[in-house]
Amino acid sequence: MRSSLLLSLITIITLLFSCGNKGGDINSNGKTKKFVIEGKFENGAGRTLYLQKIGPENFIPLDTVIIEKNGSFSFKESTTVPEFFILKTEEGPFINLILYGSEKVKIEADYNDLRNYTVEGSVESEKIRALATETNKAITGIDKINIIVRDSAASPNYVAIRMKCNDEYNLLLAGLKDYSQTFIQGNSTSIISLLALYGQVGPQMMVFNPVKDLSVFEKADSTLFIAYPDLPLVQNLHQYVGIIKAQIVAQQQQAAPGTMPVGTQVPDISLPSPDGKIIKLSSLRGKVVLLDFWASWCQPCRRENPTLVENYGKYNQKGFEIYQVSLDRTREDWVNGINQDGLNWTHVSELKYWESAVVKQFGIQGIPMNYLLDKDGKVIASNLRGPALGEKLEELFKK
Repeated sequence: MRSSLLLSLITIITLLFSCGNKGGDINSNGKTKKFVIEGKFENGAGRTLYLQKIGPENFIPLDTVIIEKNGSFSFKESTTVPEFFILKTEEGPFINLILYGSEKVKIEADYNDLRNYTVEGSVESEKIRALATETNKAITGIDKINIIVRDSAASPNYVAIRMKCNDEYNLLLAGLKDYSQTFIQGNSTSIISLLALYGQVGPQMMVFNPVKDLSVFEKADSTLFIAYPDLPLVQNLHQYVGIIKAQIVAQQQQAAPGTMPVGTQVPDISLPSPDGKIIKLSSLRGKVVLLDFWASWCQPCRRENPTLVENYGKYNQKGFEIYQVSLDRTREDWVNGINQDGLNWTHVSELKYWESAVVKQFGIQGIPMNYLLDKDGKVIASNLRGPALGEKLEELFKK
């Protein structure tokens, strides 16, 4: 049986990585709270048990124990913020937990089959167990449907069988969606709602469609972002919702980011610099300008910055300028990013994150994103990454 919660956790990890949020102990001033996980595993004597937590890119090992002869085990760890943890066996199956610190959790299970475990001492971990049970029912039903479709491929009634199976699949998914939505609403101030929000019944098969079910994502985001504005998982959801909303706007405008045709006159931008001075993009007319959209929290953007620095040093005296628009939320983060990366060119920002006017204005779905403009402010090329930017500038300034 596939693990529904494994799929959800992998989805969360993937989303965290894609936006470049490195997470860590974001609540550095928070009080460290210790917790204990103990219990008994039938058929576990002498076998290994691993405690890990979900990190921004993968599962982070915390501790390893050998189960006692009587099946008992114990872990002692700590946290400063609510975090997801997993208790994993040698073969790979695991139990999902969410802990805030100060808990004393008791778990009992069969080491060879973790599906029927019991958990006490963590109310929200018990809720995760209930969510996993309901999701796995749907997954089991879908697996059976897939087997029927596969085995009937040579049947003369294949089309009718497939249509019936599609109806059954849709009913299963609709039932799970209703359950998951109720789960999210009932746990709106807890990050366990993320497990239901990002739930999957198979690879790339999410319970909620981020576009069609945008309202579900928006409601979860609006509540969690108030409760945990500094928690990486919550920050990522907030960014994800912004990206989806921008995609919808772009589709409505029948324009995708980075596809503004060559020769198009880009809209003017008029935003404040770090010192509060309003600087217009049009003020740089007469120069070749890279209009670049970035943010200090965006690791792919930060990895591109050295390339920008190199090309700026090489071509600035020849008439090349950079107008960099940030989607940061605070001036401190924005300015720190500028200084850390040595970005000595024009910077502007509304400090409104994905609510910035330029997101809608340019149909931005993701960053980094850029346009190379000629001396009249018309598009020469778009989304030039890595060596592509230097190659294009070399071509332009050799003329």
